[in-house]
Amino acid sequence: MILYALKSSFKYLWSSWKFTFLNITGLALGLALTVMMVMLIHYELSFDNFHPNRNRILQVVEHDLKSDNYNTFCPIPLPSTLIEEFPEVQHTTGIWTIVNREAVFAWNDREYSGFTGASVDTGIFDIFRFELLAGNREYFLEESNQIVVSEGFANTIFGQEEPLGQIVSIRDYPFTVSGIFRDLPDNSTVKFDVLFSEKARAIIRSDYKTAWWNGGMKTYVILHPGTNIEAFEKHLQEIPERHYPDFLKGRNTFITRPFKGSHFDTSVNDNNPPPVSLSYLFIIASITIVTLIIASINYINLSTAQSAKRNIDSGLRRIFGARSSHVVRLHLVTAYMSILISLLIAIVICLLAMPFIEYLTKRPLTGQLYEPVVWLILCAAVILVGFITGYIPGITFVRAIPVDMINTKGPSAVKTGTYRNSLVIFQFTLTLILIISQLFIFKQVLYMKNADLGFNNENLLSIDINVLDNRRGDVYTDVKLFREETEPYRTKYGFSHGTITENIPGYYYQNSFILIPTDAVLDELLVTSTAVDENFTDVYEIDMVEGRFFSQDFLTDRTAFIINETAREKLGWESIDSKFLKYNYEGQSFPVVGVIRDIHATSLKESIKPMVYRFGEHNNFPGFITFRISPEKRKETVEFMENSWQKMFPGVPFISFDVKEKYYENYTEERRISRIIGSFTLMAIVLSMLGLFGLISFLAEQRQKEIGIRKVNGARTGEVMVMMNRIFIKWMAVAFVISCPVAWYVMQKWLQGFAYHIRLSLWMFILAGVVAMIIVLLTVSWQSWRAARLNPAESLRYE
Repeated sequence: MILYALKSSFKYLWSSWKFTFLNITGLALGLALTVMMVMLIHYELSFDNFHPNRNRILQVVEHDLKSDNYNTFCPIPLPSTLIEEFPEVQHTTGIWTIVNREAVFAWNDREYSGFTGASVDTGIFDIFRFELLAGNREYFLEESNQIVVSEGFANTIFGQEEPLGQIVSIRDYPFTVSGIFRDLPDNSTVKFDVLFSEKARAIIRSDYKTAWWNGGMKTYVILHPGTNIEAFEKHLQEIPERHYPDFLKGRNTFITRPFKGSHFDTSVNDNNPPPVSLSYLFIIASITIVTLIIASINYINLSTAQSAKRNIDSGLRRIFGARSSHVVRLHLVTAYMSILISLLIAIVICLLAMPFIEYLTKRPLTGQLYEPVVWLILCAAVILVGFITGYIPGITFVRAIPVDMINTKGPSAVKTGTYRNSLVIFQFTLTLILIISQLFIFKQVLYMKNADLGFNNENLLSIDINVLDNRRGDVYTDVKLFREETEPYRTKYGFSHGTITENIPGYYYQNSFILIPTDAVLDELLVTSTAVDENFTDVYEIDMVEGRFFSQDFLTDRTAFIINETAREKLGWESIDSKFLKYNYEGQSFPVVGVIRDIHATSLKESIKPMVYRFGEHNNFPGFITFRISPEKRKETVEFMENSWQKMFPGVPFISFDVKEKYYENYTEERRISRIIGSFTLMAIVLSMLGLFGLISFLAEQRQKEIGIRKVNGARTGEVMVMMNRIFIKWMAVAFVISCPVAWYVMQKWLQGFAYHIRLSLWMFILAGVVAMIIVLLTVSWQSWRAARLNPAESLRYE
């Protein structure tokens, strides 16, 4: 029976090879998209799942009490304090990233880069799964000059040499390889190539056990079984009072969050790796399902559209005693045969398109194709789609009267017409929702890219000076010397004065303080604080609204304040004349000398906050030096800066970047969603066009004699085309009316994630409808024109 069904199905597919080609192509595209997105979703959902202790691991998070923000980067002394003062902690580790990919490792007169490294406590091996391949765990991070390296690091640098005992240098500091661990998966939160000892922190900061004002430490713990987490958090919150200096007290405290699922926790600031919103995965899953539905609808419509060819076969089978289940079974076998062929083609498409997919999603997905879970989901999708695309057409034929099916070759077309029309409208609706959503997402991304940020972010080259030895004050002197050394070459290379700042726009501004004003409507104000120098406004091209900016000519500027427009508005000041401020931990108030224009210091996702600027040389640690450069001489300028840097700071990596590009990294997820939805929308349009092409071919064939009679009676080609296209225009109009409120609701929810966003303009919906209508008309008009141009004698020859 099965063999007979297979032969009958193959015979039918071959006899209608044009429709078979359209069906299989549509299903293959839909399944290819499904395979790709299942791999992406599985990659994200399996983040950190390989750690056996993942359900017990807690991450300590810093909670800003004033702004109510949460941050994964805790003070450097926190891990050692937990080890020494918290008996309820079974294992703990602090992870402090001290080597980035630009760092240079030297071995045997050769240099290597592209690796990351962190200083860790030995508890990391009890908390996370590091499969050790060589070395004695009890001793291999006992000294400050010992490192444990990944298998990939060892193979790259040492090749066939024995790694253990080898000495590599970083910034002229020698380190001995004392252990090797297997490479961690890409979807791992904790992923480094080199692990340094906890004692190596003293090389960077001799006061690392007491520098509570210095952040950057990610801290994880496992508590003893039976420990109450709430009691542990209460104990954690005693740390600031016991250890913080007076100027830090009252600013923040600590809480914990489960490590499992932290990859999806967007409520906590973390950019390494950045968290992924579950709503993002929901969008991806929804679009995948939509595209698969469109492919299925195409198959169903084309199958039922061919009723005239299948009616005689189904009718004869019913007359000769075939049961309804037998007819349905034949349709199911045909559907599964088509979908299995489509799946094979889809896998080939995935393999060929994998580089593009990885670029599109920014994820290494190649290995996901071999995951059993991925294949289980695909099998379930194949079974479900095969059942739907086979059962629905099959049950349609079963319900028809056998004699009518043979005599009229298609009374079922009347019964299936409304049903098929409903499916086409549903298909158009889904496609329109994707088109409308893509237009608004693209417009929002474009708005964020071109919005007035309050400063000019074009052609700004910034150099990260956090990599210099943080000797508390010497960094500023060294960087000023670097600026002075490059100053004589400004005209030759076309760059501006350099500005030394604590932060740059687009980075996380970590300092928040309580300001106590005089003569204001508020008793206190929470502000974001950052340190800049006298060149800041000139380099970033920011206007002063009132007063003046900092100057070396005024000694009082060492303690003065400059505020932004939002801070002045919050304080209720019309002017800053005779206005003074102080931090809540300071005893003396200092003058406000200027009001600077509001800038979007972080991103358009957040509203502009009250900000204060202090003169950096006297107030905080410098983080970056930034120049405005000539775009025509960009390459030469960067090379000159790097050469000058290496002469002054040999062995220290030169890390430069474009401020504009760094700023737009805040919109990585939005741009990725835009690209993915754009690609999927294109896929949905292609699938819809395939379905329309098949339907118009069927309608042209079904109405061939009617067209011939109309032509004999004087109908023109254009009139016939209008008649053929009218039904598709009607379907599109109905779909447009349905899709608009759905798309409006979806986009309204999405845009709520931005403090500054576009409006949902009516013309965007109209544009989407016009675009969709043009696509439909272009798709069907060719076949309509061909049908209208047929010689009436051909279609009426046998009448």
